[in-house]
Amino acid sequence: MQSIKLKVQCFKCRQIVDKSNTITLESVTKDPRYACSNCYKKSRSQPWGFGDEVPYKKDYFCERCKYKFSSKRNTCPYCSKSDRVEGGNVTVKELIKF
Repeated sequence: MQSIKLKVQCFKCRQIVDKSNTITLESVTKDPRYACSNCYKKSRSQPWGFGDEVPYKKDYFCERCKYKFSSKRNTCPYCSKSDRVEGGNVTVKELIKF
């Protein structure tokens, strides 16, 4: 018995892929839409909101080594400590103490 490898076009990336490597999605029109496995994995969301939290970089200043940096964690990349790391933008005027 032969297996027929039908080729379809992914509606997101517009690449021609095997139909066996796609997922059929519902559409407003009754025509079937196919998404390749890579596009489906990228667009799929986690159930109940898990994984939706995307960490973003914040501005920090380390008082220990006087290093200003942006990072997703509040650990200084210069001295590898977090006990004297302050959040927020630190300007030159704040660093100069009279």
